[in-house]
Amino acid sequence: MSYVNPNTGTEDLLLNNNHITTAGDNISLNFNQGKAIIVLKYDDAGKINLKAEYDSTDPDTNETVNMEGYTEFIVKPLGFYIYTSDSNPEAFDASGGVFKKAGEYFNFQADAVCWTSSTDSDNDGYLDEGADASSNIVTKNYISQNIFINHNFGRT
Repeated sequence: MSYVNPNTGTEDLLLNNNHITTAGDNISLNFNQGKAIIVLKYDDAGKINLKAEYDSTDPDTNETVNMEGYTEFIVKPLGFYIYTSDSNPEAFDASGGVFKKAGEYFNFQADAVCWTSSTDSDNDGYLDEGADASSNIVTKNYISQNIFINHNFGRT
């Protein structure tokens, strides 16, 4: 495997719970009717190139048979954990403490986070509505510009 974008990384790719490094690793796959099902996990974000190679000797001709295959895929963050570092009493109704006055500026931060079953209970690859992603692993390699933020104010 190799890192494509970004071209470096700090996390290994897991293939069927085996660490795959940029140095290359031997992993046994079980084929059935010409197909092998694999499970990949990468605790970061970015484009990865995965190479599979098989060398064998034909017992009849003693010739070496080599098969190779490549694919690139993109691993995205599960979602964003958005929070403020400003003092926030987290009021839930009109009788709660005031966070900021209308028109007053405040800071927030967004961390791109990795998948966990506790924050994606329906396993659809998206952060569950209302899920607490504060303990999810932050993706070190996630890079994006011009992210649009939409808001929805509800009325109860």
